[in-house]
Amino acid sequence: LFSAMFRDMQDIKAKIKPLIVASNKDRSRIIDNDGNVIRDLDKKAIEEAVTKGDLTSRFDAVFTTYYQINGRTLTGKMALLRNLAPRSIVILDESHKGAGEKSQTGAFLRSAITPEARGVIYSSATYAKRPDTMALYHRTELGNLNVDLDTIVDNLKRGGVPLQEWVAHQWALSGQM
Repeated sequence: LFSAMFRDMQDIKAKIKPLIVASNKDRSRIIDNDGNVIRDLDKKAIEEAVTKGDLTSRFDAVFTTYYQINGRTLTGKMALLRNLAPRSIVILDESHKGAGEKSQTGAFLRSAITPEARGVIYSSATYAKRPDTMALYHRTELGNLNVDLDTIVDNLKRGGVPLQEWVAHQWALSGQM
C-alpha cells in the first residue's frame, strides 16, 4: 500500500518525505521497484510527531490507513492528523472505506479532518453504493447545497438508485469524481 502511494507521488513528480503512521512494521514500509526499502515504519518519529503535534523537519507528508483513525476516543495519531489538516491536502484513496453513518472512521473524518483540510481528494469506484456514505463527500458540490447533510442523505435514500446515479453523473460532469 505505502509503496504504491509513494510511486504514485513519484509519477506526478512530487518530491515528498512521508512519515508512515501505522502500527504493523511488516506491512508499513516503502519499497522501490528494485526491492530496496526506501522508508520503514519509524515508531520513534511517530511518537515525536504526536508529542509535538506536528511533523519534524525530516517529513513533509503523512501516509496512513483508515485503521489508524478507527476509534471512539481520540488517540495521539488522530490528534496529529487533526492538527495537520488545516495546512494539508487530504487524499482519501478508496474513500468509501471511510464513509457510512455508523462508521467511527467516517465520523472522525467528517468532524476533524475534511472540514479543516485545505483541500480533499476523494478516490473510489464505489463511493455512491449506499446513500449513507454520501455525507463524507461534503467537500464536493453536496457541501455547497444550503441543506444539512442528514437531509441530503435522507433525500438520497428516498430517491433511490436513480437519484444516486444522477448525483454521480453531476459529479463526473463537474470533474469532482
